[in-house]
Amino acid sequence: MQTIPIDLSALIPEERQQFADNPSVLSSDCEAVCCLYMRYSSDRQTEQSIEGQLRELIAYCKHHSYRVAAIYVDRAISAHASMDKRPAFQQMLSDSARSSWKTVLVYKLDRFARNREDSAIARMRLRKNGCNVESAKEGISKNPEGVILEALLEGMAEYYSLELSQKITRGMRESAIKGNCLGGQIPLGYKIENKKYVIDPPDSPIGEGSVFPLWRRGNSRLDLRRLQRQRLQDSKRRRIQQKQFQKYFPEREIYRRI
Repeated sequence: MQTIPIDLSALIPEERQQFADNPSVLSSDCEAVCCLYMRYSSDRQTEQSIEGQLRELIAYCKHHSYRVAAIYVDRAISAHASMDKRPAFQQMLSDSARSSWKTVLVYKLDRFARNREDSAIARMRLRKNGCNVESAKEGISKNPEGVILEALLEGMAEYYSLELSQKITRGMRESAIKGNCLGGQIPLGYKIENKKYVIDPPDSPIGEGSVFPLWRRGNSRLDLRRLQRQRLQDSKRRRIQQKQFQKYFPEREIYRRI
């Protein structure tokens, strides 16, 4: 069996091993040629998501006698992101004009896009180059009836994505109302105890003895910046510079709620 080598630099060693274990998907004897597009978003997914997608795609290629000619991977990039912010996706669209592959194989259509408008634009560009998109797990027919199922699946993916975003936003707001830490930079003058913000420490120059009472009385940022003329320190006794003070003590709701 003669195999045609491809660029595997987009994969980590564990993922490359899958091609070593399944060399038939690189065989010149295959009946059709495809590329693989894989993506995972940053919301509670890991590199294992790509490994799982790749395993299913390789199995699909073996079953349908597809040769893999190229691999495109976007890691930790949400489907909400603009197509311009998905470098591997953009490279795939660009390569479609001159590639040997004519099928873009994805695990599911939501890996390709969760926005119907983006999906339509990308598909139109691929069709102009004689390429199509195929889902390995959704069994979409190539008959006219498949168009209906494909449109339904894309609509459901967009609905799920929007609904999930709404739920996450609501959950974060509820956590913020309860004073829970949501991650990111700890606001100046606070520390975290038991996943909640507490003033750190109450007797510091930026604690209860100085900044917060001024803030409660409606003093402006200019008033508060005057405190920077002192040698303000954070909880780790590091000098707080002017830019840090402006960045971490703007008009934020967390200070208004004190």
